[in-house]
This record gives sequence, C-alpha cells and structure tokens, in this order.
Amino acid sequence: MNDAGVMADVDRIRRLERRLAREQAARHAAEHIAESRTRALYEANRDLDRRIAERTAELDRALAAVTRAGEARSAFLAAMSHQLRTPLNGLMGMLELVDLEALDPPTAEFLAVAFRSAARLDRLVSRLITYSDLEGVDLSSSPMHRSATSIVSALHDRWLTECLHAGQLLSIEDVADVTVTVAHPALDLALDEVMANVVDHAGPGAVRIRARLIDADRDNARCDQRLRIEVLDPGEGLPDEVERAPGELALDDDPATTGDRPADLGLALIGVAVRALGGRWQPITDRDDCGVAVEVPIEPSIRPG
Repeated sequence: MNDAGVMADVDRIRRLERRLAREQAARHAAEHIAESRTRALYEANRDLDRRIAERTAELDRALAAVTRAGEARSAFLAAMSHQLRTPLNGLMGMLELVDLEALDPPTAEFLAVAFRSAARLDRLVSRLITYSDLEGVDLSSSPMHRSATSIVSALHDRWLTECLHAGQLLSIEDVADVTVTVAHPALDLALDEVMANVVDHAGPGAVRIRARLIDADRDNARCDQRLRIEVLDPGEGLPDEVERAPGELALDDDPATTGDRPADLGLALIGVAVRALGGRWQPITDRDDCGVAVEVPIEPSIRPG
C-alpha cells in the first residue's frame, strides 16, 4: 500500500475515533441527565409521600377531634336532658296536687296555663333525649313491610284524642293501596313529630291525613316511586326560614345572628328519622292547604296491590 492509501486509512480511523468519542460523550451526558432526573423524581416522590403522610395524620387528628366533640355534645345533651326531667317531674306532681284543691275560676285558669306550659316543656325534654339518643344510631335496621293504610290508620288512632283536646277534627282522606318497606320506629317517629307540631301550633279546625304515590326524582337510583304522606292542618304553615332549610337544627356560627335561626327539636327529629329511611320531608304551602309532607321510597320489588 502506498503512502496515500496509508494516510487515507489513518484519517478514516481518526474520524471514527472522534465519532466514537462524541458518541461516548453524548451517552455519558444522557446517562447523567437520566440519573439527575431519576434522582429528582425520587426526591419528589419521597417529598410527596412525606406530605401525604403529614396530611393524613392531620386529617386523622381532625376527624378524631370532630368525633370527640360530637361525643361530648351528645353526652352533654343526654345528661342535661335527664337532669331537666327530675325537677320537671316534681313540678308536674305539685301542679297535680294543687289541682285537687277547690280553686276559684281565675286560679284554676292560671293553673291550666301552668299545666300546658309544663306539658310542653315535658315534650321538649323528651325530644331532646330522643334526639341525643338517635345521633349515630342506624334507624334503618330491621325493616318491615307496612301498608299505607295501616300506617295512616295507626297515626290517626294515636293522635285522635290529642287533636280533640286541641279542638281539632282529625280525619283520613285518600290513601294509596300500596305496601312499603320501612323502619317501623323511624317512620312513626317522624309522623308523630308532625302531629305533635300540629297539636301544639295549628289551632282548632280540620286536620286531614292523606297518602298517595308520586314519581321519585330522576337522580333517585333506589326506586322510581315514593309514598307521600301529607298532614294538612288549619294553621298558617311553617316559617319561611324552615321552608328554605327544613329540619335544620344547626345554628349560625355568628353569635349575633344565632337567635334568628329556627332550632326546632321536633323538626330536627323529623329530619333525622326521614333521612334514615332514605326519604325527605317538606312543608306544604299550597294556596288552599298548608302542612307537612313526608316522602319515603318504595322498594322496587313491591307493587301496589
């Protein structure tokens, strides 16, 4: 091979060596970048894991605090309710003893007012005890089949005497021929609280109970129909605040406005019971009627019959 050929081979070898050097440098640079990014990703993941652990711990502490606060609130309500019951029983007992004496008409009238006030206070204390007992309790357990007719008839029988004493004529109107699966205590509790509100506040006149089938909301996946039980009374209806937020017992955080919000234990009990049934309740404020409606779902397997 002549000198020209040797020089050409040397140049080609040098070019190959330079190319190899460039490729090795590029590979080392890529490996360095990959290693740096892998390290950065690892650090980022470790930091994310640490922050998740911190947030989880904070959430656990917050949930524990809320649970403790709820338990303390329930314990306070229960203790206060039972402590109120003791002097209240003494008060009602003494009023009964005074009622045995021969009283002049004005004193007898004053005594009747005291009796009514004491009886109302007794119902409020009972509601407070019931509300504190119901918090955290599964009211939907042990469901049973009940016909709408039996539900309405039993409600009528339980409250007929109370309504008569309040100057109210209680009657049953149209009742759908249907059977529902409900928790027995929960539905009766809600309807009894509706009737108690009628007796206490509606005034004399006609009180009507009716039950009918209605279509459920489109977003209700449990069933396509509900049983709507309506109690119509001669009163003026519930306040506007209750219509906007029926059954709310919670008060405003602002102490300056707390007294402006309704805090009716009876309405709160209705809300607790009806929500346990998967239903809802709402005031009725039609032009001709006012009252309260309780709606409960009908199981898909149950048909009117």
